[in-house]
Amino acid sequence: MENQSEEQQSTGLIRTRSSNSGSGLFGKLFSNVAQPAALSTVRALAKTFDLSNALDNPSWMQDGSNSYKKQVFQQNMNALQEKIGVIPEEKVCEVPPEIGVPTIEKLTYTTNEQLRNAYLNLLAKASSEDTAALAHPAFPGIIERISADEARIIEYLKGKDFALFLEYRTRNKLDGYNVIKRFATGIEFDTTLDFPSNIDAYLQNLLTIGIIDFRPGIYKIEKNIYDELDEKYKILKQNENDKINLLNELASQIESGKANATPDALVAVSKMLENRATKVDMDKGFFDITPFGKLFIQACVS
Repeated sequence: MENQSEEQQSTGLIRTRSSNSGSGLFGKLFSNVAQPAALSTVRALAKTFDLSNALDNPSWMQDGSNSYKKQVFQQNMNALQEKIGVIPEEKVCEVPPEIGVPTIEKLTYTTNEQLRNAYLNLLAKASSEDTAALAHPAFPGIIERISADEARIIEYLKGKDFALFLEYRTRNKLDGYNVIKRFATGIEFDTTLDFPSNIDAYLQNLLTIGIIDFRPGIYKIEKNIYDELDEKYKILKQNENDKINLLNELASQIESGKANATPDALVAVSKMLENRATKVDMDKGFFDITPFGKLFIQACVS
């Protein structure tokens, strides 16, 4: 067995690894990137990521102009070292290349904290016999398809079986309607998002990739369960009611002959007002967190 420094012994990461710890993908990468302190990471991962035949040595590793990319990758590997370092030696297992290769590739450039942590958590779970079953090969692709805000929403859903939502719409005089808020979940009030106005689009994407699901027309029947959620959108409802009242006042002025406008303008406005909104309606619903979504949360959320 090769000699170990005190620092290497204290990390607990070397364990029983091949002395040829610099071989394969990680050996190639770290031979160009790592400082001596990171060599324990190479040794720790040599068995875990036996991917030498799965990915060629990236050309950017040989390119001195990509020092920033190398730095990003090194930082991510240091973070991964910390996560894998807590796994008992006898529990460490190989990561399937279907998970390891695409995830490591993303860690060469991913700097966003939410997405970076999702990739790192996935690799750490896949590296332990106790949690390897949580690491589905579709998960690297799922992380690739979500934004940082969507990662925050998924973290918000951790531990939940469902999430309530309301749909607000205005009813018009001809009994049609216009949706003004599709998925009023309150999530944009309960967690910090970079772009809270995109919440409906975010939830639609989470539906598309299978994290959440819902059945139209079905809602929770517990008494007052939607009241707190409805209260969060009182400003939205008030604004729509103000618009309705304004249009009603305009229609009243036209009908009474008090409106000050040209005849052509009055005709055009009157026609527009024929199908104006008359009230704000609300429908109830809820999202289920799917079994696939719960598995993703277990694997990729801290």
